[in-house]
Amino acid sequence: MALDGASVIELLKKNLSAQSQFAVPPDPQNSIGNARWTTYKAPSFSATVKPANVADIQSAIKYATENGIPFHVTATGHHFTGMFEKMKNVLEIDISSLKDIKIDKAANTMTIGGAVRTSIGGCSTTGIVGVTLGGGLNRWQGLYGLMIDNLLSVEMITATGELVKASAKENQELFWGLRGAGFNFGTVVSATYKIYDARSGGDVLIADMILPYTVGSEIMRILKGWEENQPPALSVAVVATWNDEAGGPCFRVGALYVDGIEEGKKHLQPFLDLQPMVQDIRPIPWNEVNKKWLFGIDAMLGAYGKRRIFYSGHIRRFDNPTFEWHFAELVKLWEKYPAARHTLLVIEDWATKAAAEVPDDETAYPHRDIICHMLLIGQSTDPALEPMLEEWLKNVRARYQATSGSNPLQVYISYASGDEDQETLYGKSKLDRLRGLKRNWDPKGVFNFNNPIII
Repeated sequence: MALDGASVIELLKKNLSAQSQFAVPPDPQNSIGNARWTTYKAPSFSATVKPANVADIQSAIKYATENGIPFHVTATGHHFTGMFEKMKNVLEIDISSLKDIKIDKAANTMTIGGAVRTSIGGCSTTGIVGVTLGGGLNRWQGLYGLMIDNLLSVEMITATGELVKASAKENQELFWGLRGAGFNFGTVVSATYKIYDARSGGDVLIADMILPYTVGSEIMRILKGWEENQPPALSVAVVATWNDEAGGPCFRVGALYVDGIEEGKKHLQPFLDLQPMVQDIRPIPWNEVNKKWLFGIDAMLGAYGKRRIFYSGHIRRFDNPTFEWHFAELVKLWEKYPAARHTLLVIEDWATKAAAEVPDDETAYPHRDIICHMLLIGQSTDPALEPMLEEWLKNVRARYQATSGSNPLQVYISYASGDEDQETLYGKSKLDRLRGLKRNWDPKGVFNFNNPIII
């Protein structure tokens, strides 16, 4: 039976403060429900409530749980897993009002609200807390570890509306589970992190290049050479893409060095030896990386409202013949289906030294031995091609799974497409412990719309 959004809103108004906002589609106030990073396999909401504060969020969650109303909590709208296709006509609880940022310089800590966006993750449209709960991949992880490795404490609202704290000293087992499987147990409304003084006066070195498609093998040889000794301050992204201005297929390469401008330049030479068609090498403030890196690709990859099909996989070792095969298959796809020329491959080769040094059992995150993440993004101006694109992407993922040391398949939970099993996302060795946490904190499964742990 469909949720009667208007009736739910009228009842919620009696329980929340006057500053809260309410909407029933197609009301344009329903911004988070309509503004998504991808509209492919999107959820739908019968009603949206935007609580004014934490107490209102508690009331909304408690009311929904007690009355059997299915709900989903949103913050920035970047969430994209295909599993959301199953989420139809539910109540959206939009916590995007939680944008406070407090810095304690003496303690070197930062406390933020649950909807603050990040300059640290892969693009600027993600929320810091949301990225953290899955593990928190970032371009500084070679020096400082994953975001979860710098998380000190959280405040979380449970399914019953209770506000609880979790840290190394309080609700320790919950704190363990939140760091890598955090979508499963409640809604995190604030988080405190350890922070660091900026290096090199706050400047980092970016090196953006457009390279001809003919040098794909050479690019992969460079990455292969860093397989076991990538400089901790160096992160590289390689994007195989179609670019009309570049004459068709090409590679966008973005290198980022975050610990000294001159030192960083030494690590760029292998790419410069490949004779980029275009290059831009310069220092920039660290907090402008997402905006300017890779010739401002964030504006394209971070844009909302596009129909994107997303798959991913882990790389434990670079099997260069597989990448070369994939590069060739992309050309065949682009040439046969011009409407699908926004389909691309992103290789996220972030340094892993500090992240890999954290003991595996310290957090729920199960993928510390992974050296690289591969993002497969399908996009077409002709929706009729989408079923073909989805199967094509699955076949590509399977090829990498067989050759890149990630068999059985492993996928970072924040990059999940929705077809993965629990062992793929959470790791076989950690599932029993996580299921115990799920039974304790969300036995009725009210937080089960985002690739949940099943008990």
